[in-house]
Amino acid sequence: MAFTAFVALPFLIVNWIRFMVERASKGKQLAKFPYKSVGFFIVSIIVAVILVQVSASLAREKALNYLNRLSGDYKLKINDQSVPENEYSQIIPALSSIADQLAHHSHTTTRIRVEIESGNRVLRLELGRDSDRPQEYWVFYPDYGVTSDNEIGRITTHAFDKYK
Repeated sequence: MAFTAFVALPFLIVNWIRFMVERASKGKQLAKFPYKSVGFFIVSIIVAVILVQVSASLAREKALNYLNRLSGDYKLKINDQSVPENEYSQIIPALSSIADQLAHHSHTTTRIRVEIESGNRVLRLELGRDSDRPQEYWVFYPDYGVTSDNEIGRITTHAFDKYK
């Protein structure tokens, strides 16, 4: 849907320029406001934002369901390196605390790849360390395009401090 907004933008610009020229030459009362162009552009942006939010919510739910159902024998890798089992008790609960949090005008720095394999199922996540709060990690779900660039939630933990 964001693509639609990019397609609508040139039409909005052209029609807005026409409107402003017409308004300058004919006066405010006679110029026709470009309702269709403005509406189509705004609706495209709103729908794109909603789709991103819904996708992030569904991906977060999928990841949390996977983590909550973990039992028995599973393997954990961070940055393609096996993690010792004695660290599982700190890492899995931290990942299970993924929640939607308000942004605070920072960005991610280092990305950490996490892979959990249980039977024939695999959960892949990427954690982006926050630039202002080093114990805060933005969680990304790389299996879907929209959630590989847009966070599905955040966690706060010291469990990943040693990983870069």
